[in-house]
Amino acid sequence: MSCCGKRRAAVRRVEVRPAAVPEAATEPDRSDGVVIEYQGDAAVVYRGPSTGSLYTFSAGRRVRRLERRDAERLLRSPLFRRGAE
Repeated sequence: MSCCGKRRAAVRRVEVRPAAVPEAATEPDRSDGVVIEYQGDAAVVYRGPSTGSLYTFSAGRRVRRLERRDAERLLRSPLFRRGAE
């Protein structure tokens, strides 16, 4: 088997596991916050720098409402944008 064939075989054996996502109970519901929409596909967890709250985003849960102070920093990333209120 050639060198490239060995690499392909090794790649096929790699097991991919989804990111561990905290329980929904740890995520606050901010009715007075900012609606954020996630543009990525992989699950991500964001800890708000102001409140310390955990926010999870994934392909199945793209839209979340964050506290305004936490949302400001997140909106600097191209993976997030302001959602419809």
